[in-house]
Amino acid sequence: MKQYRLFLASITLIFLHGCALEDFEPTEWAVDPLLELSASGVVFNAADNRDTIKVSTNYQSFSVSCDDSWCVIKPDLSDSTIAIYVEPNMKAEQRRTTINVSVERGKKSLTKSLQVVQMGGYWDVLNQFSVYWSSDVTDSQKATIAEILSNMVYVKGSTFVMGRFGENYWYSGHSDADVRHNVTLSDFYINKTEVTQKQWNVIMGSNNSNFRGENLPVENIDWEEALDFVSKLARLTNLNFVLPTEAQWEYAARGGIYSMGYTYPGSNDYDDVLIYKGDESKTSPSFSTYEVGTLWPNELRLYNMAGNVSEMCSDWYANYDLSDQIDPMGPATGKYHVIRGGDITELWSFCNVYNRREFITKNGNYIGLRLCIRP
Repeated sequence: MKQYRLFLASITLIFLHGCALEDFEPTEWAVDPLLELSASGVVFNAADNRDTIKVSTNYQSFSVSCDDSWCVIKPDLSDSTIAIYVEPNMKAEQRRTTINVSVERGKKSLTKSLQVVQMGGYWDVLNQFSVYWSSDVTDSQKATIAEILSNMVYVKGSTFVMGRFGENYWYSGHSDADVRHNVTLSDFYINKTEVTQKQWNVIMGSNNSNFRGENLPVENIDWEEALDFVSKLARLTNLNFVLPTEAQWEYAARGGIYSMGYTYPGSNDYDDVLIYKGDESKTSPSFSTYEVGTLWPNELRLYNMAGNVSEMCSDWYANYDLSDQIDPMGPATGKYHVIRGGDITELWSFCNVYNRREFITKNGNYIGLRLCIRP
């Protein structure tokens, strides 16, 4: 596996080969290391070839000769230099860790801790996101991801009542939406618009949407394809891209902490936020989804959360839990996933902020997705 490395700009150990045992003192360690990204690895000098080097991280310990662990320690005894290589694309929690290096000579030992990150690319800051680009990201993918990140909206978490509200409503098909319950959510980010066909094509290299247009929402995709898309974004950026949970979607559609209590995302008048084409012939040349970012946004400046394409959520579909929930993720297994928001074929009564439906087809012309990032 190709190794990518991090250069330790300041040498952390400077020992003379001929120094006596009593001269091996903690003062011989340099100041805290300055870490910089390069292809040279985490490098430090050992005292001499008599020393025993031990290395550990938060997760495991391993010897200098280890080859198959999170870190690979490669000594170069010709110049008493130890290089630590960190393999790319490991689990997110291992991408930032502490490496503890212990040098022993006889009965004496010294230990130094190094803060390191996953290697394989380079850091960047986009719209306040710390992006760690994968080594195989293309320029077009970077530009598309930068566009996605520029449209990410920060959603402050809070507690809200999830479920149907209001006295005068058209029955929307699922009685479990009547089960009102308290949900508390942590902060998260959600995109202003649905994923476009252009964005999907650049990241995935294909576009099978039925209604064609670069700025139209991607559709005609199945669940596994949606997961592949968010997983690829996460791998390319080291950011926690996900589909929104059902609770996150409803909370965002309602406007989060800025909610005005609207029935539809951004208004009580569906004409403000929906383009209803359910009464138009689907064979008509004009029958199509419409470009993202049109009509009125809601209180969080989110567009088209209803009435364009229905949007996938990460949850398996099930009746609501009656108890108070904190960051609910839905059941562990199920038969169908949740979709929210309604689409262009549905009556306005299906496009409110609380209506929920099952994702019952492998792929559909009226089902797309909106991205979230969990901090």
